[in-house]
Amino acid sequence: MNKENFNDYITGTSNWLFLKDIPSSGTSRYTSLSELGKIGVYIVALKEDTLDIDSSNYVNPKIGYVGKSCDIVTRTYNIRATVSSKKQSYHGCGTYIKNRLDKISFDNYCVKFLYCASDENSTKLESEIHRLMFEKFKYRFAWQEASGGKDGRMERIMNDLEILNDDEKLKVYDFLHKKEVPQILLRRYHAELDVEE
Repeated sequence: MNKENFNDYITGTSNWLFLKDIPSSGTSRYTSLSELGKIGVYIVALKEDTLDIDSSNYVNPKIGYVGKSCDIVTRTYNIRATVSSKKQSYHGCGTYIKNRLDKISFDNYCVKFLYCASDENSTKLESEIHRLMFEKFKYRFAWQEASGGKDGRMERIMNDLEILNDDEKLKVYDFLHKKEVPQILLRRYHAELDVEE
């Protein structure tokens, strides 16, 4: 599949929607957004980048996140719920956004739905967007830390630290200070010795 064939997998698209307005399931707005289907790919970006993304046929360095789901409205509601929650994380992209609210208001984040007829088609579409993004820009999406995988590990750790109480934070500090930091310093010292030889 190439960019020109995306339409072979897309049965419809939504307009760009503000993430803060994505409804929970069981509401009339949820039903309205699901009229074209539930299965598909969703693209998250800053409002200022949406026109540029549309003109590039969904392969653009400004795409923040690309995901897929068998219920894209509920899945993107999980992003909103994560941003709004003090303690819970339901989606890595939500954690990424929440950790940057001091720089960019939640009002500036948007999502677009690319509806697909089947989970197989949404998987192919997401994979191809990821592949083309990586081929062209060396990443699957710009906010790599929003990943639920290895790239998002530090983001999740920082989020988890935020919700620990003081005693739990002190335990983490003790662990790092007594065990991890000396090991790190020792490895770096040995690495320096190897370089100088």
